[in-house]
Amino acid sequence: GRVILELGDQKFETKPVVGANGLDPIWEETFTFEVQDPQTEKFKCTLFFGEVQIGLTAEYGMSDLVKMQLKYRGMAVPGGKVDLMLRPLDFGPDAEETEDDM
Repeated sequence: GRVILELGDQKFETKPVVGANGLDPIWEETFTFEVQDPQTEKFKCTLFFGEVQIGLTAEYGMSDLVKMQLKYRGMAVPGGKVDLMLRPLDFGPDAEETEDDM
């Protein structure tokens, strides 16, 4: 399996990986996107096995991300899910700001 990640005209593709049983591949890859407007831009994720797309392309907003904090996103696909961790490097409120708001 492989995953294609997109934001605007930026596109990254994971290395093809096959899990031990042919399923459940694990990717340990990091990609960096340039985000112009986290309030409106959407991050897209698509899973493929070979050339066959599995499930629908998922879209994720970024307006709720906190600067330098990991945020989990799960993409449901037939028979399972793809786990993603997002971390904004230079946008979003600082963690201290979000703690003060509570």
